[in-house]
Amino acid sequence: MDKFKTSRYHPVDGEDSYLPKRGFEGEDEECGDSSSTSSARWAGSKGSWIQRHWRSVTVHALLAAANLFLFVAYTKGVIVPVRYTDPQHEPTPFRSVVKYEQRAFDMGAIYGLGKNMSLNMQKGNIDFNGPPRPELEHAWDDLLRFQNVRIPRKDMGQFQDDDTVIRLTDGTYYFTVSVFHGLHCVERVRKYIYKDHYYPDLTEMQSIALLKHTEHCIDYFLQYLQCNADTTLLPMEWTTEDPKPVSQGLGKHTCVNWDSIFDWVKKNSFDPFEPGILMHPIFGDPYDRNSSHHHVNVGLTEAGGILHMNEDGTLKQGSQKGHSHS
Repeated sequence: MDKFKTSRYHPVDGEDSYLPKRGFEGEDEECGDSSSTSSARWAGSKGSWIQRHWRSVTVHALLAAANLFLFVAYTKGVIVPVRYTDPQHEPTPFRSVVKYEQRAFDMGAIYGLGKNMSLNMQKGNIDFNGPPRPELEHAWDDLLRFQNVRIPRKDMGQFQDDDTVIRLTDGTYYFTVSVFHGLHCVERVRKYIYKDHYYPDLTEMQSIALLKHTEHCIDYFLQYLQCNADTTLLPMEWTTEDPKPVSQGLGKHTCVNWDSIFDWVKKNSFDPFEPGILMHPIFGDPYDRNSSHHHVNVGLTEAGGILHMNEDGTLKQGSQKGHSHS
């Protein structure tokens, strides 16, 4: 009868690792054969599944390994997440000040129609427009009076490690804000229109300097407007009085809330004419106390080096050889 006994299952393709080496103690040979055969068939089935899906298994294993690597690298600081930062608002103090609103521009006429040169007093911002007069001078002085601000080092943003920024005697640093330089340039161009009133009896050299300053402001406007491109659509329309298309410019613009900016600069401004607040390391007090207005010279340095300063406000050795700005 032995020759009719069921033969043990012999695995193929070298998959003997899935087979039990021996049966449980006490089981007879036939039972052991049955158990071995059943286990072998299960193992063979499992091996076949892996063979059929080995590509999927490999891909998932690689993904798991990659995720594990990235997790370990991130937690160990090997990989630092990239975070967008706006150099104007991060980490400068304006990051918590800027608010946006929808606003329509006041496009009302400054003067009456035709040859009528009387001011349109219905225009909301008429105090900033038109010929020289006390109301206009007062409005512009109020607008620009807080353009000089003091900033602590921790809020200096992209200038954190710039040793050329003027350190005030109170330990803060001297800055102005781009929008105020733009407003200063608007005032400069306005005064150039009425230069006979504001700059009478100029010498030839003074006239050249005034022209250069005004041209600088126009150049600044060009770059400033392109940098802060306003993409508000302005519809073109027909009128009953002219065959050419016109635009009233009545669309709503996404604007920074001006009051929030102005309130911050007002709170953090200082008077550069305050005795002792500004002290040039070579020339001492930089201003004539009889002067009535301080203008910020942005981008107008034509000669000489920029001084490099120590953290205590003293001059660095050899800093006179610094670079110049144009």
